[in-house]
Amino acid sequence: MTTQNKEALFHAIPIIFVFILSFKVFAFSFLFYQIQAVLLILLSLYLTSYIAGVLLKKVKPSRIELYFIFLTIIIPFYSAFIAHLSFGQPYIFGVLSERGLLLLMLGVVFYRMIINGKVSFITFEMSFVFMAWFSLFAYIAFIALHTSGLVHDNFNFTQPTAHRGIRYKFQSFFIVFGAIYYISKHYVTRHKIYSIYSLIFFSYILFIDQGRTMITFVALTYILFFYFNYKKNRVTIAISVIYILSFFITLIYTFYPEYIFQMWYLFSQMFDVLLGNESRDISANSRIYQLQTVLKYFSQQPFSILHGIGNISNQWNYGFQSLFGHFYPTDIGIFGGVFVYGLIGLLSIFVFPLLIVLHIIKKSYNSNNVFTLSLCYLLVFDVIRSVQGSFFFNYIQYAIPLFLLLAHQKINSSFKKRKSGTRRIAIPE
Repeated sequence: MTTQNKEALFHAIPIIFVFILSFKVFAFSFLFYQIQAVLLILLSLYLTSYIAGVLLKKVKPSRIELYFIFLTIIIPFYSAFIAHLSFGQPYIFGVLSERGLLLLMLGVVFYRMIINGKVSFITFEMSFVFMAWFSLFAYIAFIALHTSGLVHDNFNFTQPTAHRGIRYKFQSFFIVFGAIYYISKHYVTRHKIYSIYSLIFFSYILFIDQGRTMITFVALTYILFFYFNYKKNRVTIAISVIYILSFFITLIYTFYPEYIFQMWYLFSQMFDVLLGNESRDISANSRIYQLQTVLKYFSQQPFSILHGIGNISNQWNYGFQSLFGHFYPTDIGIFGGVFVYGLIGLLSIFVFPLLIVLHIIKKSYNSNNVFTLSLCYLLVFDVIRSVQGSFFFNYIQYAIPLFLLLAHQKINSSFKKRKSGTRRIAIPE
């Protein structure tokens, strides 16, 4: 191992620890949230010092940094004010319910670390790759031990379902990254082993996670990846994919036919709901009822569609449940976001960040750097998933890839300027 790789590994350790806390990879005890609270306090202190640096002109922030800092400061107070007006929720509960927005500052922290030369871009690549494999093996090990009865679910990781048996509620962000990273690495290196690694991560999503929308969104990300990166042999790739899918479907049908019928049933129920019909799937139907709750409230309070109702803390009168019964804004995606933040929030928290993300994707989607390419398509995945509410509720999942790509582009731009400047000096007059 080279000195550079040893240094990158040394810096990766605290980054991995921060990833575990910020992405809630193993949110299994009250102690976890106590430790995460320390991280949030540190981020709030960093935010204060950053603003002081800007005011004293010691820090020159980019416009994107300024915008996300604006969101981090304004949205908690805006949401708390609206929730107080709507239901009388004390301001402190409203502000604390938006504490997750502080995690946006991690993007700024990582961006500054890279452009100031404190941590290399490859360190973050090592951290992401480690988290992908660590998550995969840790989750599978827990499932194996839980299934065999050697460990019990004392941490609320399991959820019994009518049609999929026991589902395990693990954080899938790094699993998705693994699926995208290795298909990107296969594209850049042309080594077939990486396509197998990608298939391993996708198999986890397909057979263990079993989320209908997750499977659909990852599959769409794959399709877009092949479409934009295999321009010369799209037909050959398409035929190969069809053959491979046919082979695996036949294999699954032969050894595990229940899975095919189960997935067919679940997807058909999902499409019934999308067409506005009531399905036989309780999970899918609950989204219809929750959407009806939103539409009923908007019909009674028409102006609330502009400003929303604010975020209701679970620590105050049991949160949304005490007001609307079974109701989770995240279940109905973008409609839940509009319900909480209104059209004002739709513009500031959804539309503007979406435009920023699309701009970054446009500058990175044809990169030959494996990590850059994988982060780009991780953002593509999040754009596809945004209708499910990712831009309203999962800030960190797009903020980290966004700022890492922004830092990489900044470094490349500075390098090209120095290089062109050197060339100009070398040309004799």
